[in-house]
Amino acid sequence: MCLDADKWDINFIIRSINVTHDEFIRFLGDHGRNHLYQLRTAKWSPPPQDSIKLNVDGSFLQDSRRMGVGGVFRNSSTDFLGGFNGFVGRGDSLEAEMLAVLNGLEFAWMKG
Repeated sequence: MCLDADKWDINFIIRSINVTHDEFIRFLGDHGRNHLYQLRTAKWSPPPQDSIKLNVDGSFLQDSRRMGVGGVFRNSSTDFLGGFNGFVGRGDSLEAEMLAVLNGLEFAWMKG
C-alpha cells in the first residue's frame, strides 16, 4: 500500500492493514521468516526528497504479554519531525508491531 497525493479515509487505512495473526503467519511460511531476519539486519535509509518516513517498532513482554509501541517521523534531510510511544494493552509481538503501524498512521492523520 502506498500513500500518494490522494487523501485516504482513516477507516480505509485501518481496514487495509488489519491483518490477523493467523493470516500473517500462514502468509510468511518458512521463506517469509527468513525474509524477516533479513529485514532486521537492514540499515535505515532516508525517504525520497520531499517525503516523510515513519519508522515504528512494537514489542511485548512474554510473561505479562504487555505491549508497547513507538515510532519516529523523519524527512529526507533526516530531521526529526515527531514521534510517539505508549503501552497498548496485552497481546503478542505481531499484534504489537501492527498496532505500532496503526498508531503511527493515526498520529500522522491527527497532525495533518
